[in-house]
Amino acid sequence: MAKFFSKEAASIFGKDSTPSKLIINTKSNAHSLRKSIYFSHLFESIGENEIMMLMEKYILDNMEGMNSYKDLIYLFEAPLLKASSKKHKSQVQMAKHLGLNRITLRKKLEIHKELI
Repeated sequence: MAKFFSKEAASIFGKDSTPSKLIINTKSNAHSLRKSIYFSHLFESIGENEIMMLMEKYILDNMEGMNSYKDLIYLFEAPLLKASSKKHKSQVQMAKHLGLNRITLRKKLEIHKELI
């Protein structure tokens, strides 16, 4: 089934090959399997410009009040911290590669702990 859904998604996205990393969800049913394979194809084909366009649209639609920067900065910080924690083994390495003070990094990790 996974091969069938992957071929189907590839034809829709106009690709000849399967993504290098397939995200396969086999915990539920065929619908969730199809959805996870489509996401794999989508994530492989989306670029920096599309990500920025999506973020801009989301931010524009959700910008309210006087603290929009503080309210929406998590959209950037949480995924960056999560990816960094997967790539680097310690907070010292994370801080070094992110160009942050270790104390600042710890504060940001504490603020976003539910999302990481």
